[in-house]
Amino acid sequence: MKIIDMSHVMNVHTPGWVGYAGNKMYYAQNLQTVRIVAQRIDTALHVGTHFDGAMHATDNRQGDMAHLPLDYLCNRGVVVDISKHMHDWAVITPQMIESAGADIREGDILILHTGWHKHYEGQSQQDLVRYFCYHPGPSLETLQWMFKKKIKWWGMDTGSCDHAMNTSIRYMRPDLAEEFTKKHGKTPAEFFGTFEYTHKKSGRKVSADVFPFHNWAFQEGLLHAENLGGDNIPLIWTADFMLADGENGEDTYVLGEINCSCVGFTSELDMGIQEKVAAEAIKRVEAKHA
Repeated sequence: MKIIDMSHVMNVHTPGWVGYAGNKMYYAQNLQTVRIVAQRIDTALHVGTHFDGAMHATDNRQGDMAHLPLDYLCNRGVVVDISKHMHDWAVITPQMIESAGADIREGDILILHTGWHKHYEGQSQQDLVRYFCYHPGPSLETLQWMFKKKIKWWGMDTGSCDHAMNTSIRYMRPDLAEEFTKKHGKTPAEFFGTFEYTHKKSGRKVSADVFPFHNWAFQEGLLHAENLGGDNIPLIWTADFMLADGENGEDTYVLGEINCSCVGFTSELDMGIQEKVAAEAIKRVEAKHA
């Protein structure tokens, strides 16, 4: 098992979600004055790579992170690459996820790789408006699919695990909501529709039109991680090489192992992709040492 860091860098440049302030980080004490160093950090808890507790979108007083057992966060998981289907405001469907060929089992942790991390602060195609306001997101059908699959928790490399236009961004950025309407011939509210569920404690019938993967999913126990980092395809694959003898007795290396890993768990993809990843890894090593 390999531990993979999927978090973005946390610093004074870390962007807040739409409507959230960024970070304040500074030295409160220093060595030259008091012989000790201390820093102060002023931040919202919904900034940078993070895992949402249920109380972020429900009134459950036991929905904080402290009430999550550690074994909830660790389990068999699978990384699914759906980046080839992604574009501005793309809608993620169960068909897209299943067609990727990953072995998704009941109770898995699910990580969706959209490729949108490349627009995050400090990344190769940084564009924070595109990252936060144009990112793809799943449909209501996908939420029902996750419930049926009993997904333990899931994550995505986007600013929210709800579609950008299925959040309050549609109200905070009416200019973008108008652009969406022109593109799709429907307003965001018309396009995504409403959803209904029953409040777990009071039995109240709830009808809403934004944040289904927060308000509804969280009370059902389906939590998620947002703003995940990532790498270019091959996605989070590692290649282990072993020293060997070449044809003329010189030192060479042979590929000994390929792993697809993510936040402490390993998923297997016996779909012929191993050979492609191995070829890509060898090509990159050879190019580096040419």
